[in-house]
Amino acid sequence: MIAFIYADLMIVPIVLIYRRYYGWRVTALLVGLMFAAAVVAALAVDGGFSAAGLVPHHRPDVRSITSRGISWNYTTALNIVFGLVAAALVALTFRRGARDPMCGMTVDRGTPHQSRLDERTVYFCGAGCKERFDAAHGAA
Repeated sequence: MIAFIYADLMIVPIVLIYRRYYGWRVTALLVGLMFAAAVVAALAVDGGFSAAGLVPHHRPDVRSITSRGISWNYTTALNIVFGLVAAALVALTFRRGARDPMCGMTVDRGTPHQSRLDERTVYFCGAGCKERFDAAHGAA
């Protein structure tokens, strides 16, 4: 895992950002250190798993994998339960949040910065956005 995290920090766009902020010399040092750390972390994990006997010595036959059907088990139940939890959290977010029309921020509908326009309530992140909106639209 550590190796993958370090690898994500060494992609070309991020390396170019490092170069812009730190210069080529420090960027080369950073990338070299991150690469060395990724290699050492990967070798350490492989060595640890090999020493513990957790690395399989033979590859399973493809037929043993493809012959397995889809079945109901505890992971299926957990996927369903946490899928419902995720859906409930998304629904709560959509129900509770509103978008400020001036700056685009998502704000809580309980904010005191509100205006009425054409029989609908408009919510704002702060007093400045509310004042600009009211001045431009004649809202109250």
